[in-house]
Order: sequence, then structure tokens, then C-alpha cells
Amino acid sequence: MWPNYQTRRWQVAVTAGLLSLDIMGIVFAIWGITPFGNHNLLISDMGGQYLSFFTAYRHAILTHSFQLYSFSQSLGGNALPTIAYYLLSPFNILMLLFPAANLPTGLSLLIMLKISLIAVTMTAFLQTHFQTKRWSTAIFGVAFSLSGFVALNYFTIMWLDALIWLPLVIQGLDHLIATSHPGRFFGWLWVSIVTNYYLGYMTCLFVIYYFIYQLFERKRPQDSLWQTVRHQFSLIRHVVVTMLLSGLSTMFVLIPTGLGMLTTAKSAVKLSSYLPVPQFGLAVLSQFGLGAANFTTRLVHAPTVFSSSLVVLLALSFWVQPNLTKAHKWHSFGLLLALFLSMDIRTLDTIWHMFQTPAGFPYRNAFFFSFVLIMIAFEAWLAGPRRIALRWQWLLPTLMVSALILGWFAQRTAKHPLTTSTLALSLVAVILTAIALFATAKRWQPLSLAGIVALELGTNSTLMMAKSPLGNQAKFVTAYRTEYRQMQAVNDPDGQLYRVENQNTLINQAYNYDSKYRNYNDPMLFNFHDITYYSSTFANQTRLMLKSLGLFSKNARRVSSEGLNPVTDLLLDVKYAVQLNAVGQATTRLRSQNGLGFAVPTAFRQLKLRQNSAIINQERLLQSLRPSKRAYFGNATTLSDHVIQDS
Repeated sequence: MWPNYQTRRWQVAVTAGLLSLDIMGIVFAIWGITPFGNHNLLISDMGGQYLSFFTAYRHAILTHSFQLYSFSQSLGGNALPTIAYYLLSPFNILMLLFPAANLPTGLSLLIMLKISLIAVTMTAFLQTHFQTKRWSTAIFGVAFSLSGFVALNYFTIMWLDALIWLPLVIQGLDHLIATSHPGRFFGWLWVSIVTNYYLGYMTCLFVIYYFIYQLFERKRPQDSLWQTVRHQFSLIRHVVVTMLLSGLSTMFVLIPTGLGMLTTAKSAVKLSSYLPVPQFGLAVLSQFGLGAANFTTRLVHAPTVFSSSLVVLLALSFWVQPNLTKAHKWHSFGLLLALFLSMDIRTLDTIWHMFQTPAGFPYRNAFFFSFVLIMIAFEAWLAGPRRIALRWQWLLPTLMVSALILGWFAQRTAKHPLTTSTLALSLVAVILTAIALFATAKRWQPLSLAGIVALELGTNSTLMMAKSPLGNQAKFVTAYRTEYRQMQAVNDPDGQLYRVENQNTLINQAYNYDSKYRNYNDPMLFNFHDITYYSSTFANQTRLMLKSLGLFSKNARRVSSEGLNPVTDLLLDVKYAVQLNAVGQATTRLRSQNGLGFAVPTAFRQLKLRQNSAIINQERLLQSLRPSKRAYFGNATTLSDHVIQDS
């Protein structure tokens, strides 16, 4: 039974945040993730990119050397796109509280904090939007904070900020519509764009969808659409102008970032990305159940729209709720359908993803669908789910069970099909939720539903973390400290510019997938200069040039120092090769003494590199620097073939 004393809104929001924090803490404890165990989140891009960027961010602030150009990004490049995409969250300042070797622990705690704050802001939005102080509002705030998008992408830490700000942005828009005061909407939209311009862009698109929905809500029955636009012209102008001014005020970040991103491979346009074809089938129904994705399917999966069985059942009851008008139901259905089609139709989905098909981690706009679904479900909760006809109280759970089974069968042909045990858990969750929703005594209903939803969300998050190759925190701390100490001798303490070749880094032992971790961003992790780099913001011209010189580039986002030889050492000033030692001291060998930058003849400047012709390119470079009748490279003879598949 809920407390009967006077409830304050902040108490409900804080309760939601604490509940979400507890659930995520239990999930981390189950998997033994630091600070609750010895595992850490050195997985996927967290281990390959984010940890290195946060370490460099921490070093730059503590040493007062925060710069917008970095020589640790391969040959050196504009650091602003990287900063704007990964590092502008105000919560990142908390990383200064942790030593560099313990940043994985700091990142785990930061993830928990952000997920907790998502619950707080979502609960606050629902309270304001529906003018209620009910304690049960916290259930729906927690459902959003641990929705399928969060459960699968929790380690993509910079995306979580968008979910924190989204309820505040929409709350600001509601306030603007109701009072004509634009301050809240302007401010929170500005924060959303600045802290992560990528999902901030998506938030702007969602604002347009939501505002159109609100215009239909304000439309008088006797008015046509054109008449509605005329009557609401002042409001439309006010919202559009506020959005434009908020967006324009972020140009100090967007313009230089945009110019930097134009140099990446993301600027390429693929016509196939704009075909108006559906992208998923009935398998998407499985995403409304538990454990519909995990680490192995993170790169390819249907939209992660899970947000608990309670939310789905209530959303279904919304359409048959007698206390709600048909017009309101149709408007809500239109908004939900528009968001669904924006994921399913490839043309729309590409536009939502800044006109580029995502390279893995698809449907990054799925949380907007969950947001609206939860909003609809909460309205159905306030209207009273037991007021729907008795037949619907039986048919709606049956419909959901049927949909989950259909989605499970449709997903059986996938590379990683769902297990029968996962389906069974989902069906049990629906049955228990339906009993609590339609058959439990009213006084115990909120508590029973809160328990079921918390258990379901925690179980889903636990299942979605399955098969994650978690790292070893104790090994990371030891290896990081040893490696940092040994690399200090070559990390440019005197401000000189030279590059270091280091391929036997010690921290690999802390990773559970050594074959996939290629130390691309070790220069940022240990504050030295190398050729390697891995980022979505990598300048493609630099990458292609290095690839033409024989360095290995797996894809458009990364380049390795594999392929260096005396010629490229000379050109790129690879001064030292460091052989680290887990016990004792590192061995440092001199590779090049030429220095960074030297005079060249005109012929060198006019040289054009040929793609996939490293030896030819290096021969031409040497000939342009010092012409010789005798070739620098002899003809190669193939003695035997030995192919190793790079993972």
C-alpha cells in the first residue's frame, strides 16, 4: 500500500531514480561488474574508443592542456568532432574524481547515474504533463530508464544523455504551448544538441513529430487542417522560431564539427540507403519481450522497443478505454505509427540517422517510440485499466502472448535466434502483469505491479548483457600503471613531435577479446603519438593516404600501424619502437632520426599515390626524394602463401 501522506512531486521522481539505480546496481552485481566485482566494461566501443577518449579528456583538463587539435589522432587532426560527439556531457567532469587506471569503475558508476537520472526526468515529465502526484508514476519513469534501447546500448555512454534531456525538452515544449514562454524549451533543446549533436538532431526531429501531434490535439472538430494552421499560426511561428534560435545558438559547436565530419567517410552518399523499402518484418514483435537482443546481436537487430509488459498491455488498453475520445486515440495512434514507420522505412530511417545508414547499432531512434508508448500507457493507467470491458481484459493479454509467439517464430531464422526459455520468461511476465493489472485487489495493485516491472526490467537488462566479453579490472589497473610508467620516457615530455611504434601493449591482458582489440587508441590512453587511430570522426583522406603507403585499415573508421617499414618510418617520423616488459623496464629502439618535417623537391609535392599499391607508392616517393637509376625495391618472389583472417 502506498503512503497516504501529502506527496510531493520531487519525492516521486527521486524514488524512481533510486529504484532505477538499485535495479542497475543489482544487474551489475550479477555480472560482477566493477565496483561490485572484478569485471569491467572494456567491451565493444567502450574498450576500443570511449575509455581512451575519457582518459585523454581527464589528462587534458588536469594538465590544463585542453586543445582542439590532437597529434594523438593518427597523424594529427581536428579534435572537435571527437569532443563534440563523445565528451561534452556535463556529467563527464565526474571522471576527474577517478585515477586513470580506475576510469572503468568511474564509467560504470557514471552509467548507473545517467540511467537513474533518466528515470528522474521521465517521472517529472509524466507528473507535469498529466498533472498528477501519484507514486505509481515512478514505475513508468523506471520503465523508460531501463527500456530496451538502454538495456542494449548502456555502454554507449554519450547516448544516455539524450534520454535524460528528452523529457525536459518535451516538458519545455508543453510549457511553451500552454504559456507562450519559450525559455525552458529553448534551454533544454540547446543542452540536448550541445551535449550530443547526433542524438540532439534526432530530438529536433522528434520535437517536430510531437508538435504536429499537439496541433491535432488542439484542432477544433469543425476546422479543416488549413483552418487549424491559420488559427494556430502564432503558436507555430513561436515554436519554429524558438527551435531555430536554439539550434543557431549551438553553431559554435555544430559548424566546426560539421566541417570536420565532412572530411570523414560519413560524407559519402549511398543511394541504396534511400530506397523506400521496409527494413524488418514480424520479428520486431519479439522485441516487446524479454532478452530479445544481447551483445552478439548489438550490430544487427530489430528496433529495441521493449519497455515492460505493463506498458504494452496498458498501451493496448488505451485504444479500448471508454473514458478517452476517439479523436485523441487517433492522434496518439498517428504519432506512434509515424515513429514506427520512421524506423521501418529505410528512407525515413536514413534521414533520422543524419542521412547515413548506421554502421552497426541500428535504430538509434527507437527510444522515441518507447517514450510515446510509455506516455500513452501512463494515460491509460490514469484512466483506469479496469474500466475497459471484461472481454478486453482477457483479449489484450491473449493478443500480446500471440504477438510474442509470432515474433519468436519469425525470429527463428536469424543468425542468433531466441531460445524457448527466453520466450517462456516473456509469456510468464505477461501473465503475471495481466493478473496484477486486472485481477489483484486495488490497494495492492500498484505495489505488485512495481515489483513485477522491476523484476522484468532487471531480468531483461541481465539477459541483454549476456555473452558480453567483460574485461578484468584488476589486470587493467596493474597493466595500465606499468605501461604508463614505461611509456613516460617517450610521451613527448619536452613537447617534441615524433611518433612511437608500440605493438606489444600490456593492457591487452585485461581484455577478454584480444583478437579484436588492436590498441588503435593507445596513443590517447597513454599520451604519446603513433599512427594508429579508431573513431567515427576519422578524417578519411588521412586514412586513405596511410592505406596507400601500406598501413592496414580494416574499415573507414580505423587505421593500424601494421605495415610500417623503414620508408614509412622515415616519412612519418616513427622515431622509437618500444618493447614493453611486464616485469622490469621497457626496451626502446631507435627507428628513424630524420625528424618531423624536412625539405623536399618539387617532384615530391606533385606525386599522386595509387590505391592499394604500397610498394609502387613507396618507390615513387623515394625516387622523388632522391632519384636513382636503380630501383629501391627489388622484385618480390612468392615462396609460399599463409593467410591469416583478421577479426
